Amino acid sequence: MSQPSSRNGDSDLQDQDRSLDRAEEAAIAGEVGLTDLDQLGQGIGVAQFLRSMGTGDLLIEGVEAPATGEQARPPSVDAPTRPVSASPPRSPTAPPSSAGHEEDASTLPPPRRSLREIDEDYNDDDDDDDEPSATAPAADHPVQPSPDKTQAPATGAQGATAAAKKGKKRGRKARAGPSRKPARGVKNAQKGTGNGVLKRARRGAASDRHISLPPMDSARRVKDQFEHQQNETLEERRTYGSHWGAEPGQQGHQTATGAAAAAAAFGNQHRNDTDPVVSADHAVDPRRTEGYVPESRQGGTVGVGNGPQVQSTTEELQVQCGPLLNYRRMADANMESPIWIGSVLVVANPGQRQPELNLRCLGPASSSMDGPGSDSTDTNGYMDSQTSGSRPRTIYGTKMYEDPRKAFWQFDLDLPFQRFEANWEYSIPRFRHLSGASSSSQATKVFTVPSKAQSMRIMFHSCNGFSVGTDVDAWSGPALWNDVLRMHSAQPFHVMIGGGDQIYNDGVRVDGPLRQWTDISNPKKRRDYPFNEELRARCDEYYFNNYVRWYSAEPFATANGQIPQLNIWDDHDIIDGFGSYTDHFMKCAVFRGIGGVAHKYYMLFQHHLPPPKSTFTTDAPKTWHANGIEGTPADPIQTKDTFVAVMKKEDPSYILGLKPGPYVEERSRSIYCQLGARVAFLGIDARQERTRHQVNYPETYNLIFNRVSNEIRASNGAIKHLILLLGVPIAYPRLQWLENLFSSPIIGPIRFLNKRFGVGGGFFNTFDGNVDLLDDLDDHYTAHAHKHERRELVLRLQALAREHSVRISILGGDVHLAAIGRFYSNPKLEIPAERDFRYMPNIISSAITNKPPPAAVANLLARRNKIHHLDHDTDETLVHFFDRDPGIQQNGVAKKTADSNHCTMPSRNYAIIAESATNTSNPPNGINGALPNGHTPNGTAAFTTTNDIKKNPRDALHAGEEDAGTAHPAASGLSPSGLGGPHGLDVAIRVEITPSDREGRTEGYGFSIPALDAGAYKSQGPMTGGTIKSEEGFEPRLDAEFHGVGYDYIRQDPSGEYMRLDVRSQVMNHDGGLLALCYTGIIRITEGIGKVLAGADDAATVPYGDAFTHLTFEVRPDFYSSSTSCPLLSHENLAQTGSEALRPLETMVFVSAGRFVVEKGEAPVVEYKVSRVVAGR
Repeated sequence: MSQPSSRNGDSDLQDQDRSLDRAEEAAIAGEVGLTDLDQLGQGIGVAQFLRSMGTGDLLIEGVEAPATGEQARPPSVDAPTRPVSASPPRSPTAPPSSAGHEEDASTLPPPRRSLREIDEDYNDDDDDDDEPSATAPAADHPVQPSPDKTQAPATGAQGATAAAKKGKKRGRKARAGPSRKPARGVKNAQKGTGNGVLKRARRGAASDRHISLPPMDSARRVKDQFEHQQNETLEERRTYGSHWGAEPGQQGHQTATGAAAAAAAFGNQHRNDTDPVVSADHAVDPRRTEGYVPESRQGGTVGVGNGPQVQSTTEELQVQCGPLLNYRRMADANMESPIWIGSVLVVANPGQRQPELNLRCLGPASSSMDGPGSDSTDTNGYMDSQTSGSRPRTIYGTKMYEDPRKAFWQFDLDLPFQRFEANWEYSIPRFRHLSGASSSSQATKVFTVPSKAQSMRIMFHSCNGFSVGTDVDAWSGPALWNDVLRMHSAQPFHVMIGGGDQIYNDGVRVDGPLRQWTDISNPKKRRDYPFNEELRARCDEYYFNNYVRWYSAEPFATANGQIPQLNIWDDHDIIDGFGSYTDHFMKCAVFRGIGGVAHKYYMLFQHHLPPPKSTFTTDAPKTWHANGIEGTPADPIQTKDTFVAVMKKEDPSYILGLKPGPYVEERSRSIYCQLGARVAFLGIDARQERTRHQVNYPETYNLIFNRVSNEIRASNGAIKHLILLLGVPIAYPRLQWLENLFSSPIIGPIRFLNKRFGVGGGFFNTFDGNVDLLDDLDDHYTAHAHKHERRELVLRLQALAREHSVRISILGGDVHLAAIGRFYSNPKLEIPAERDFRYMPNIISSAITNKPPPAAVANLLARRNKIHHLDHDTDETLVHFFDRDPGIQQNGVAKKTADSNHCTMPSRNYAIIAESATNTSNPPNGINGALPNGHTPNGTAAFTTTNDIKKNPRDALHAGEEDAGTAHPAASGLSPSGLGGPHGLDVAIRVEITPSDREGRTEGYGFSIPALDAGAYKSQGPMTGGTIKSEEGFEPRLDAEFHGVGYDYIRQDPSGEYMRLDVRSQVMNHDGGLLALCYTGIIRITEGIGKVLAGADDAATVPYGDAFTHLTFEVRPDFYSSSTSCPLLSHENLAQTGSEALRPLETMVFVSAGRFVVEKGEAPVVEYKVSRVVAGR
């Protein structure tokens, strides 16, 4: 519970005003719980609320005013955050409470009551603002306690009411601005500094001065604060009592405010700005959630909770779901013997003994994959021979989670890459699937691992489920998974990347436990609806059942056990639009609650990791916020009869955010791993930190790019391709005109008619009342709110590609259609695609199961396919990829697009990505087949095309895009085309022919992606070091060092005669001021400069005269400001401001001449002499 704070002056009055305003709004909206009264007393002192010991009735009493001249003050910062509650000290034998919490009756709210009901009970008169009741006793003559009540303090009644109103009126007169009268019933909750009790009378029972509450547990009833304090020590009083006493080394009397006392008795339902504001409908006593949850060890696994006290009587392993196969990473990727790391998960009945898994290598997957020099008998100790297979290895299951209904068992797999593509078999003894499926087929599975010289063959999918209301039979269910298994049988997939929406949980609001909440029409009531333990348990059951149902459905279930998965989630894994609704709605209790439940099962089913110890519920205040990097603390109620494993350390494949997300308070979980010899994978968790105004935190981007850069650098040139998963397309037509329309005042009257009379039907969503498509538009990187973040992300990707000579290809889903987007260099620059670090295709494949949008939508997007300019050097568009509709030559197949639409395909689909070269089975030159960047095995350049400035950039830019579509050699998805060069990739998008075909037959569309040769940029890395100094007498004085990396674009003309500079870096002056240093220029590549750039042994320092630049400075850069002409990449110091003394530099123009300086044993440096340009005389 937050500590009472001391306020005074204008701040105090403003806080009073805000509290009253909130109360007025709450009263108008109606049905606000009595616990909201604890928010009215911040700074003005609401009467303390205490529970009597004998009856469970609620007493409302005043707080004594401090003695004359004595200033009551709240506890110090270091004081315990225990508010006044008059709870007894804990028994010495009681278990210790969890960190930061102790059991206290103060957390028990009363039954929910509206302000109207409170107003009626108090029977207040709106006009008695100043005059006290004539019958009110004097403030210094206490009212005698009722004979049937014990320890009831005696204070004046109407005296406090009058004092409260006078104090309120004085505060209102002192406050600037117009006066505003509080709502009825609200003003009676305010008090001044005098003694007395609040006026209270019950209709029909005027003699009863107590508001009846349900009886309380006698062991937890609160002692009277004034009487029990005399038996407590000073430390006990600081911890439990209403008076903290003076802190050690301090003087004075520390007294809690009335607001703190009210919060103590009712349970503070609003601890800070991010706490939920909900009614006090509790399914369990909140005091029970503050208890201690013991740690335990089960089967060698450390966790919290003791698990269900049940024991299975059968020897069978009764499985509800699974097995599910996951791929994690490639350990020792840069060593001679890399290791494949993954896991298998089964969900079984609880109380069963520890299961086992047997793993063995079956031998080569296909003899055709063995190249010259291969040795199929080299199995690193796992094989006896090619025919008999390897000796089985037994792996024991690790319990991730167990409760009275289910147990999650995970098996960690680690196996060596062979010199050949190998089949591996795993089996689970005693396996019996409860669905009745064949035990033998379920218990034994085979998956394929590439050779140590191969990169993985990838299958990519997204949107694997049906939206609410879809006719599943009309779309033949998940039929395309039949086609996936056919392709896998013909040529095995090594990994299956899920781009988000691996499951659709939207039904929770239609036929699930959120149906009642969804039907609430009042948005305030919907926001304030509690997510108590009862609702949490029902949602937990729903999400679990939905996962078991979907992950056990064929043919998807078969693919889950044979093709290793690698997943990143999106909104439908939680609920439609999660993260893209308005902030106040996203922070409501229900959305935070289902976010926590969805995250729990996302961790278990999709990552095979233990979930957080507990998830959000309004009954347990300790679950409202994460406990730092440890996540959500354990709630004794949720963990009853439950065991949750605690990870000793995170798997190295994960890049965890530095702080929890805004709505699901767990850290984001992005993934970096290597997919075989030459391909790396980066999956950015773009949902955990998402709001309507951001996708990821700036510091998360820094973590990601630092990690990826270090990994690629450590590969020593082996990694040639980075596959980036964003989930949502990033190179996609702009739909800002739709955003503007849906957000315009025109929609207001329609929204009003929809709320009142249902006009518009499903056009508006049932959550925040906005247009239903608006959350989908807000999800896009091309949305107006994300455009600056999008630009910075793309520019950082370009810098990464250029620095490491690594081609970057982007995967995207979500939009329920297929397309190929593309970033590329402005044709005026005449850079071949093979040398263009800005060339980044966006492979858009969606959905593998959900229905596509109408053809009219796809055709509209195609018409909106413009040539957009990210900046003056980077263009983007959709590629002309679909030469015809799938199966159009077959009888009875309907057209899917207009004849003019070659960019978007509204039909279910998935993608296949594999290396384009045909001779990559064995290492041609060292570990992992590493070759010099941008060269073929024989050392010759592989550039065949140039970017023609006059051609349509939607058409082919290089040989791999020629004849893109059904006629391309890569379209089959089975054999390499060779058109991507030695380290390029082939891409096939397999598109469903007709939804009525339950076999899910598809037709392929293909193109190839070339590797990147950034050799011309290799010696021009970012400006990571250096100094810039002014000469003596120049003002302002400048003595700065390079402090951050910027966008340093250095490109070579096709003629090879010149290099053009566009350098933007961050420097820090000696006084700590930050500046943006931007310079552009040109370098003439002379013979001497050419030797320096090539690192020749005879390279030497060159004279001035061949390098010229133009420099400008900015003192206060803004990362997301579109007005900034020189944005920076570094976020670390943006909170600092530049020195005002350096401000004159912004109005100055400088030019410089440079030279390359070479010193033996040192890296070359560039030295510039800078001169200021001044007006002539």
